[in-house]
Amino acid sequence: MPTGVAVTQDSNKAYVTNLYFQDSVIDTTTNSVIATVPITQMLPSYGIAITPDGKTIYISNYYQNNVSVINTTTNTVTGILYVGSPYGVPVAPYGTKICIVNVFGRNVIAFNTTTNAID
Repeated sequence: MPTGVAVTQDSNKAYVTNLYFQDSVIDTTTNSVIATVPITQMLPSYGIAITPDGKTIYISNYYQNNVSVINTTTNTVTGILYVGSPYGVPVAPYGTKICIVNVFGRNVIAFNTTTNAID
């Protein structure tokens, strides 16, 4: 049950968040799953965004109150951004910031994508 999708700029890969299952990496030229992203959670991922260079994806884990930072080369979690009830995770056009929509906090929190610190 897909809940979100982010496609690389070259359109060769799509990253799909799934309700209650591991998130998937799809090769768009063959339309096949080539990897899964093991996020340590039991509840669904919702928002997903990819940096313009395609090296990092951000997945909001709404019920876990955090956002997973994923390295697209290894498809592993390289960091966690702790925020309350994240939903949307748009990345700025130049890839230097990610803005996380905090539903219950009724605010948007900007993080620096190089340091993963609040900006």
